[in-house]
Amino acid sequence: DLNIRYQTHVNEHVNFRRFARVIFVLFINLTLDNWGNVMHDCQIKSPQCTVTTHFNDCGSTYVTFYFISFFIIGSYIFMNLVMSIILDIFEASFSNKQTLLSRRDSAMFQRVWNYYDEDVNGWIPRHKLPHLMQLLFVRENVLGVSPIGQRWRYQTVVAQLA
Repeated sequence: DLNIRYQTHVNEHVNFRRFARVIFVLFINLTLDNWGNVMHDCQIKSPQCTVTTHFNDCGSTYVTFYFISFFIIGSYIFMNLVMSIILDIFEASFSNKQTLLSRRDSAMFQRVWNYYDEDVNGWIPRHKLPHLMQLLFVRENVLGVSPIGQRWRYQTVVAQLA
């Protein structure tokens, strides 16, 4: 419980009187939002504050050390967190885990597409799509749809393309 006198930047919303409010203020300060003004308000000295035997709403001279060390430690933790997320995603994208579409499937699809894309413009006529699908699925079980094992699924895909 830290009773620093309310001022311009330490007020009923930004203060250190309750634990939840402390966490909120520290998180906001970690984003460097107005942290210098909050630190300055926490350094209040007498005669702007009240000092008695039972009550003290003055700040501290150690506030600068606290804020700077908090930022160094906090930024180090967040930097490590962000770097670990980036490295984890990078590792997952280049691992040898099984993917839905293998390189062989992709190369085969490209060969079949090039066969039907006579103008080499990335477009094929709509009436050629069922033939493309039939050629893909008869030769290989591409995209998990096989005309033999799951004929109804294959016919649904071809019917929707026709």
